[in-house]
Amino acid sequence: MRAPTLLAVAYEQAGRTEEALAALRPALSLAAGDPGVLGNLALFHAARGDTAQAEKLLRQAAAQPDAPVAVRQHLALVVGVHGR
Repeated sequence: MRAPTLLAVAYEQAGRTEEALAALRPALSLAAGDPGVLGNLALFHAARGDTAQAEKLLRQAAAQPDAPVAVRQHLALVVGVHGR
């Protein structure tokens, strides 16, 4: 799932938001529940100011047994932004 994620990052850095989101959707379809894909999509939403959606996705990612520590750290950061 690395290639779609890298493509999404490239689009985002180029200011092509819709294309970045479109690049992440197939990765999510192919790897539903993958904490890395969920985490990347969550960070995309957080960067756009949609912290509620970011929190939802990060909670899904953190619930996976193979979730990396970074997912939980990002969740703590997003929850902190909400003041909870």
